[in-house]
This record gives sequence, structure tokens and C-alpha cells, in this order.
Amino acid sequence: LLISIFFSTYQRSKVKISKRWYVFSVLFLVCGAGVGISFKAFSKSAAGQSINDMMIVAAAVMLTLYVMLSSVLAISSKVKKKHSLELCDKRVLFLYAIGAGILSCVYNRLNIRLSGELDAVIFFPTFNGGVVILSALLAALIFKEKLSKKQIFSLIFGVIGICIIGIF
Repeated sequence: LLISIFFSTYQRSKVKISKRWYVFSVLFLVCGAGVGISFKAFSKSAAGQSINDMMIVAAAVMLTLYVMLSSVLAISSKVKKKHSLELCDKRVLFLYAIGAGILSCVYNRLNIRLSGELDAVIFFPTFNGGVVILSALLAALIFKEKLSKKQIFSLIFGVIGICIIGIF
């Protein structure tokens, strides 16, 4: 799966990648792993049957963080006299936010449930690899992105990797 991700995303470029990008990439991987581990721990705990409660608390925390961050950004943009949100239709942004919230709840609920029922060695590579593969396929279908031969090969290689994990 790592080889598949590498080949599907790596491109030679003359642009130098900053150290900050590497730091944020590592933080993203650590936080993503932390979420998966916390889902696994939650589903195995005595409170594992309270998935709906966890989802409500998570949504409340995210809403609180969103309001705080938007307030800071709104104050910052007024100070700098930038009005980037005026370029977008706020109703469209609201609909995207509702759709993203619903998909996020479905994804996280499925993630919590399956992480408790499947072995970690099968669940995490399959679920996370499946997300990468599905994202690439949906990008090609919905956004009409052209996949290179290298990317198609890496997606096939990723599917083979997931199948090998499931078999052995």
C-alpha cells in the first residue's frame, strides 16, 4: 500500500519542498493514527455501544472549534480589510458544509463500528487504503481528472495489496 501511495502521488518537481511541509505531513499521519487508535479503544471499551453519543460530542466539539476559528479569521480579515468569503455564495458553502458533515458522520460511524469488529492488522490498511483508492477513482469520475499510467498501475497495485492483506 505504501508503494501504491508513493507511485500514485510522487512527481518529479524542481520546486523544493519546505521543512514545514514535512512537519505538517508527519503531524497529519500521527493525528490520523491517533484517531484510528482512539476509535479502536472506544469500540473495545465499556462505552463502545454509545457510538451515537460519541458522534454528538465530536460534532459539538468540531462546531465549537469551527465557530472559534471562523471568529478569529473574521476578525483578522476585518483588520486586514480582506473579504474573501464575499467571493463565495454563503448558501452554497452552507450546503457543502452540511453534506461534508453528513458524510463525515457516516464515515466515522462506520470507522468506529468496523474498528471494533475487525482485527487491526486487517482493518486499518484496508479501510485507509480503500479511502485512498476510492478518492482517486472518484476524482477521475467526478472531477474528470486524467489518471496517468503510473497512477492506474499504483491503484491496481494498491487493490492487490489490500487483497493480500485480507488473504494472509
